[in-house]
Amino acid sequence: MSEPEKKSLADALKHPMANVIIGFLLTGVLGGALTNYYTTKRAEDARIQAQVLARKEAVIKLTGLNAEQIARAEQLITALEGGNTQKDLSELAELYQAANIRWRTETSPALTAAREVLPPDVYYSFRARVKTEFRARFLQPLRSCLSKSQEAMTQGQPVADVLASCQARELLEGASTCSDALMDLLYEIAGGTIENHSEEWIQETRERHRQRLKKACASPVDGTSGS
Repeated sequence: MSEPEKKSLADALKHPMANVIIGFLLTGVLGGALTNYYTTKRAEDARIQAQVLARKEAVIKLTGLNAEQIARAEQLITALEGGNTQKDLSELAELYQAANIRWRTETSPALTAAREVLPPDVYYSFRARVKTEFRARFLQPLRSCLSKSQEAMTQGQPVADVLASCQARELLEGASTCSDALMDLLYEIAGGTIENHSEEWIQETRERHRQRLKKACASPVDGTSGS
C-alpha cells in the first residue's frame, strides 16, 4: 500500500462514523455466524434427543411385550394349580396365546432401537439372543409345559405333578430375570451412540454385558448358560 493510500485509510478511520460502521459490520458478520452455529447446534441436539426418545419408547414397548407374556403365563399356571373351571382356563389360555402372538410379531420393530447404537455384528447377536435364545430357553418350554398341564387336566390327571416335572415356576422366574437383564441393557444403550466411545470402552462394555446376560439368562431346566 502506497503512502497516499495509507494516509487516506488513516483519515477514514478517524472519521466519527468509522467506529459505527466497523462495529456494525463486525456485529453483523460475527453475530450472523454465531446465530447460524447455535441454530444448527440446537437443531442437531433436538434431532439426537428425538432419536434417543424413539429408541427408549421402543424398548419400553418390547419390555411390555415380554412382561405381558410372562404375566399371562403366570395367571394360567396359578389357575391350573388352583383347579379353576375349564371355562376360566380356556379364557386364560386364549389371553396367553394372544400375548404370545403379539410377542412374536412385534418384537422385530422394537428391537430396531438397538440397531443405531450397536456395531452390526453385536446387534445381530443381540437380536438373535432375544428372538431365538430367549424364546427357545424360556418361552417355548413354558408353552409346552402349559399345554401338557392343560391336557392332563382334561384327562383327570394331577396337574400339579406335570407343572412340577416341567419346572413351570422355575421357567417363569428365569424368563422374568432374563427379560429384565435384556431390557435393562437395551434401555441403557438406547441413550447413546457407539461413535461416542473408544474401541477399548466398547470391548470392555461388551464383555461386561455378556457376563451379565450369561448369568441372568441361564436355563433353570437344563443348566445352559447364555453365550
